[in-house]
Amino acid sequence: MENVNMIDVDTEEVQIEVTSSTTSCRIIKEKRSFRKEWLFIDQYLSWLQAIDHDSTKARCKACLKTFSVHSDGKSALGKHLTSHVHKKSMKSLNNNCSVTKFITPERELDKISAAECILVFHEVKHGHSYRCQDCTVDIIRTIFELSSLAKSMSCGKTKVRAIACNILGSYFTTIIIDDLLKAPLVNSP
Repeated sequence: MENVNMIDVDTEEVQIEVTSSTTSCRIIKEKRSFRKEWLFIDQYLSWLQAIDHDSTKARCKACLKTFSVHSDGKSALGKHLTSHVHKKSMKSLNNNCSVTKFITPERELDKISAAECILVFHEVKHGHSYRCQDCTVDIIRTIFELSSLAKSMSCGKTKVRAIACNILGSYFTTIIIDDLLKAPLVNSP
């Protein structure tokens, strides 16, 4: 082997071998693979996804298509980006709302549940009826109308009873039983 040249084509190495005995040129292309840095390029960021088990393929989240990058490399992404199917899928994806907008996160649900429990505890502590709680929640919603927590609270008489009996009742019962078990026994004469 007399002369070997390295050429950068689409950030992939191509090795060209030129032999002195023949006038032919043999091109050896290396198999291209998916590059993680493509995921951070603005035009690919919203739709490109790597395939874990096959580094020569990429996946489009919008079209739900898997395509090969082993022969074209980054230009395969450009071809897919300009395809009619991809453009149509991206338009549809951008017009649709995400399901996550309709689901309350767990942390938010925990805050709502805690607020409802505190309110029920307060009402039970002061001897108010379960019906009174429903009115109190309406007042809280009116006073704190900008609060997403207040808007999400709902405590009708049935829910208040369930919280008082099933959650607070069982909690305080176990606390009282534990305290009684720890207390020294008193023998009367």
